[in-house]
Amino acid sequence: MAPQIPDPSVDIRSDDPPKAATQDFAGVWKVDTSNGATFDLTLSIVGKKVTGNFQILGQPQFSGTLSGTEITNGVIRFNWTQPQVPAGGEGSLEVFTNNTFRGFLNQGKPGLPLIKWTGSEHKIIHRTGKPRPSGGPANGGDAPRATAVNATTVYKTHSGKDTAANKVCAMRPGDTGTVLSKGPDQWVDLSNISGTCAGKSGWVWNGGDLKLP
Repeated sequence: MAPQIPDPSVDIRSDDPPKAATQDFAGVWKVDTSNGATFDLTLSIVGKKVTGNFQILGQPQFSGTLSGTEITNGVIRFNWTQPQVPAGGEGSLEVFTNNTFRGFLNQGKPGLPLIKWTGSEHKIIHRTGKPRPSGGPANGGDAPRATAVNATTVYKTHSGKDTAANKVCAMRPGDTGTVLSKGPDQWVDLSNISGTCAGKSGWVWNGGDLKLP
């Protein structure tokens, strides 16, 4: 039997803010996991039903989907699958009023530990409990955009490894990208990069090659 998924409240902390409404899960999140992965998670909420998909930068074989339902206000339980691996299991998440969430999922196999998912405010791409307008941040409408003033490389991580495996694409002068976060150091995390990057995401070392908003 795979590990049973606990209610997220087992991870309650004394400084936790109040739980938010289930609708506040809707949007696109940048998520960190306890097994070292980082990915974009898109969630849609209709009533008490939740659907979504997740994508790991540069590793499309690990993309997957999830679907589930509200088990109490601000808490969802879901099933997830990665068709190309293949893998799957179940999980649960709890959302808070400070625009963060935490939760757990299992790996669908006996003996494997639970994985913790954390969506943090400073890594959120777009958050709204309402449908996204066509010209909104998800499409680059009014989100802060950085512009390349020189050709520069986009990397999967901010490790500084200048290897082919760590490269996503190259920005050319005039290409733009949505700014997700700045730092550590001079690294800038971008998404929806234009030009030959064709909407990809990644990290750029800004040694004067980017004009930031």
